[in-house]
Amino acid sequence: MSQDPRHYFRQSTRLKNYDYSMSGAYFITICTKDEGDVFGMVVNGKTNLNNTGKILERVWINLPKQFENINLDEFVVMPDHIHGIIIIKNEDFAKKTEGLINQAYERGRLDPDEK
Repeated sequence: MSQDPRHYFRQSTRLKNYDYSMSGAYFITICTKDEGDVFGMVVNGKTNLNNTGKILERVWINLPKQFENINLDEFVVMPDHIHGIIIIKNEDFAKKTEGLINQAYERGRLDPDEK
């Protein structure tokens, strides 16, 4: 992949040849494009989530309903990024969920049990 020197690119911290579908705790960071305050704003030292931030929080909380072989640990939403820890519970996780990440919640449906 060629990199445009006019833009900042971050080196991957992923370990080469490591199977990220294996059991373990994984620390996740997701940043918004252009570091915009997409999820809310900080007021008096506290993050106040907007509707998008609240939706993101609910989707995170409902992930174990969609993926039975994960547990969630700590999670925090900030105006321009999130941090969270996902725990994969067994080696079969990748096989059972293959392709499901592309089938995550349909637009407008936050809870997979909603009809």
